[in-house]
Amino acid sequence: MPIDYARRLTGSQRTPAADRHLGYTLAFVAGAINAGGFLAVRQYTSHMTGIVSAMADNLAVGTYELVLAGAGALLVPCARRSSSISAADEHRSACWPGRSFWKRRSC
Repeated sequence: MPIDYARRLTGSQRTPAADRHLGYTLAFVAGAINAGGFLAVRQYTSHMTGIVSAMADNLAVGTYELVLAGAGALLVPCARRSSSISAADEHRSACWPGRSFWKRRSC
């Protein structure tokens, strides 16, 4: 059943194969949102993948200022999230729900 499959992908106890399936599913959905948004309004609409797609387009047409702005818009939130995960890891138990995928396997 689809609900059992979804629970295996999003549960606290996942296998490496479930992690890969979850990643593939999320990448597919993000790509579909980008494609649909671009066809509908000529603008990439998804968050991080939309920024990367817009950076590639701007690089292709030579608008390097927008490529640098996109890189900043991509890297600043990533660095901030990484530091908040690291800080939370120091103060929480070994298997808290918000733990990143690569650290979760040791739980």
